[in-house]
Amino acid sequence: MKSVNDKKPCLRKVLLPALRGRPPMGSSAGRAAAERSDRAPFDFVGRATHLGQMSGKPGVGLPFAGVLAVLLILAPLASLVARAPVGSRISFAVVGDLMGHDEQIKSAYDTKCKCYDYSSVFEDTAPIFRKADLAIGNLEVTLPGKADRYKGYPLFGSPDAYAEAMKKAGFDILTLANNHTVDTGKAGVIRTWNVVHKLGMIGLGVYPSQKAYEKNPVPVIEKNGFRIAMLNYTYGTNGLPVPPGVRINHIYPERIRQDLKKAATLDVDLKMVFFHFGQEYTRQPNNYQKQMVDVAVQAGADIVIGGHPHVLQPYEKRHVKGADGRLRPVLIAYSLGNFVSHQIRRYTDGGMIFRFSVEMTDQGIAIRDVDYDPVLVYLDNTEKGVLYRVLPVNDYLYYKDGKIRRKEKLPRDLSKAGWARMNQFFQDTTSHLAKSRENASP
Repeated sequence: MKSVNDKKPCLRKVLLPALRGRPPMGSSAGRAAAERSDRAPFDFVGRATHLGQMSGKPGVGLPFAGVLAVLLILAPLASLVARAPVGSRISFAVVGDLMGHDEQIKSAYDTKCKCYDYSSVFEDTAPIFRKADLAIGNLEVTLPGKADRYKGYPLFGSPDAYAEAMKKAGFDILTLANNHTVDTGKAGVIRTWNVVHKLGMIGLGVYPSQKAYEKNPVPVIEKNGFRIAMLNYTYGTNGLPVPPGVRINHIYPERIRQDLKKAATLDVDLKMVFFHFGQEYTRQPNNYQKQMVDVAVQAGADIVIGGHPHVLQPYEKRHVKGADGRLRPVLIAYSLGNFVSHQIRRYTDGGMIFRFSVEMTDQGIAIRDVDYDPVLVYLDNTEKGVLYRVLPVNDYLYYKDGKIRRKEKLPRDLSKAGWARMNQFFQDTTSHLAKSRENASP
């Protein structure tokens, strides 16, 4: 984040953007911030870091006297703080459960270097993640850092190389609050959070200490001129108690309402909620999911995305009455299914990359370009052994005259069994989500 312009523009043009951690309007940096970039760096901003951004470095702020002076000067201007500039746009690519079964761990092990390599998993989908401004997924394993803890079901622990491959593929944010968060105990909770953040990604829903939670209970991410509150909650942790001293967000309606109320005070443009909930292996949301989504939407959430069932469930766009009495758009996806796992059977052997954009208009946010890329987990028999690959199905198949056709140019040669599974998955997914695509297309 660059410091304010040296040409001394008017007070409002310098101090208000600085309060939001943005370059001043009218400066070259300010104009650049208003333009969409392919993969520009984003900032993770906590509750108390807004003024710190005036120094140009996250976490480095003005001296206390300077902060006090700024607060006094800005007091009468508080109501003038602007939203993201009209025309600002941000794109998202979101996936479901990133699992780590025993077979995946074994496949990733390289006997030559005696190390782990997960690059094949993301090789085919990485271009989609890198094209998006923010790529998000649910990390449903812990990163214990000890080989004897690298295991699959029921207590998931994977090598750091798994998260490193996600970062390399283009992931920016990982939701960490799920039913497997405490599978490797307190040390696993803390280490997973630390590894994710050291790699330059953001971990949501989990805090390594109570102090960390109190410092930043509602995470705010800045990207493309937008300030986005992102909240992540889980229904539970498989009966395992949350270790003392760490914080894991659970789904409590009143907590959700309070967090979204807090988000509304943080000068954000967009509120996103990620739930880990629902009945496993059911293709329709249950009443509990619908109720919790309604809690979040009524409390002000703009986008609500779920996971945990390991299969795809419908998505929809709604228009609900906002606090100002006007209709506002809301996007909901109940379950994005598995992105990668060893659940190689019908409905669980794939998922989707959920894509959408948000644009700031004169009337507020607009949710556009809602669509999905179906993805299939493919077991590729190579000289190195079986490699896990997640394949974008649209690169292989399409519909014509009501029938599934193969494309002429194919990225990879698939086995007979692979083609059979891909055809079945494509047919199941497109028919299951046909109404969702129709509803969300405008």
